[in-house]
Amino acid sequence: MNTAPSVSLCVIARDEEDVLASCLASARHLVQEIIVVDTGSTDRTKEVAAQAGAKVLDFPWTGDFAAARNRSLDEAQGEWILVLDADELLRPVTREDFARLLVVPGIEGWFLTVKSFLGKGEEEAEDEVVRLFRNRPEYRFSGAIHEQVAGAIVQVNGGGGLARAPELVIEHFGYLDRRRQAKKKHERNVSLLTHALEKQPDDPFLHYGLGAEFFQGNEVKQGIDHLERALAGLRGNESYCREVFVLLILAYLRDGQLRQASRTAAKAARQFPCDPDLQLLQGLLAYERRQAVAAVRNLRQAASGGARLLARHHLHTLLGDACVLVGRFEEAEREYLEALRLAPHLLYPLTQLIGVKKRGRGKMPWLELCGFASPAQLLGLKQQLPAPEDDPVALILALLAVLGAAAGGDASDLTRASRSFLEATNRPGPAEAAPWENALREYLRAAAGELLACAAQAAARLECGFSRPREKARAVASTCLNTVVQGLCPPWAPLTSGRL
Repeated sequence: MNTAPSVSLCVIARDEEDVLASCLASARHLVQEIIVVDTGSTDRTKEVAAQAGAKVLDFPWTGDFAAARNRSLDEAQGEWILVLDADELLRPVTREDFARLLVVPGIEGWFLTVKSFLGKGEEEAEDEVVRLFRNRPEYRFSGAIHEQVAGAIVQVNGGGGLARAPELVIEHFGYLDRRRQAKKKHERNVSLLTHALEKQPDDPFLHYGLGAEFFQGNEVKQGIDHLERALAGLRGNESYCREVFVLLILAYLRDGQLRQASRTAAKAARQFPCDPDLQLLQGLLAYERRQAVAAVRNLRQAASGGARLLARHHLHTLLGDACVLVGRFEEAEREYLEALRLAPHLLYPLTQLIGVKKRGRGKMPWLELCGFASPAQLLGLKQQLPAPEDDPVALILALLAVLGAAAGGDASDLTRASRSFLEATNRPGPAEAAPWENALREYLRAAAGELLACAAQAAARLECGFSRPREKARAVASTCLNTVVQGLCPPWAPLTSGRL
């Protein structure tokens, strides 16, 4: 029986006690050795590493990430090296699938997908970086920041030796706002990259890295300057070429430079014609320029291709907005509903669905719409709403919960949802409410009593040929939903810009 090649996990860390254990645990089952190079922690990082079975090395920080990385490589005894950062996790993969990568003839290193979560965690970006490679003394990192080993491997192997391993995905949490602020990473990275550019002023990778830092720090114009210089210096075959295009187009969009964004997107499309994230950006551009038909086309291509630049619920919401603009209301309803299924806590798609119905364009039955969340989840969303500003939405959420409970929940669900609807109807309306609006609220309060009676009959199992409490509850809830939408919801107009 053949034994798989041995692997050393190499990590550098500083003050990472809160995340290091999870990082090491995500890959422990795949490696025979763990090496953690500590660059000056003042917390329990070294203790956490030792408890996880790692060999811990002290390495004074010199402002050079590559030097710290290479110190861990110098100590590694495995036949292969797996590199992670302390604020990263390796997605689950079986030993068998991992081991197969270590015996492919002619492969010296593998590109892994790094999925970085941005801001508050609702958006993400992807990159491909060599993080798994053979342990050879010629393979060493270079670059004081955003250090790379791919160049060394390619140089030694005459331009080859690398391949992509889509089954290996690293999740990176270091770009979340809370971690960047806590660790002051932005200031540190800008300083390191600026010093590196003083020595190598024409290095496109350094300009890309600094442009990315400025962009993520909301210093967009400075980011554009460096990203433009990065793009100008590329040959076109660099592993990060696509990422430069994507980030520069995003920066142009955020800065309102639509013409420059369009030109850059057209150039990117010629080089990467089927890239779903670039199709997504083209869709965003078309949306901002009021070219709704093109926006729908490009956004659909992006969705079917698996674009990852935006969360899927965000992409379906955008598609819904674009479909509204071209009058494809039934398609818009389907897109909004899919967005709600993926992210029921975000109510924007629901308010857009309500708007479509208020205009008389909605065809989706209320019973289908209520399926994006369980009755309990819908009532939980209602409880999170402020009052009285979102009063119509609170009424709608309670009625959707009634509808869902009447269709498939038990009698206790129907009772809770009906009581919640009654509670919402008892909220005082606005002081300037017209008499007809107050009459509508009286009607809704009476309907809430009828729903409670239906719930009581359902709890008593009084279902027979002439008494169908669940069916009656569905009919009452649907009528009330139409009443709330047409009578109490404010005027609605589709969002035509500002989706960036």
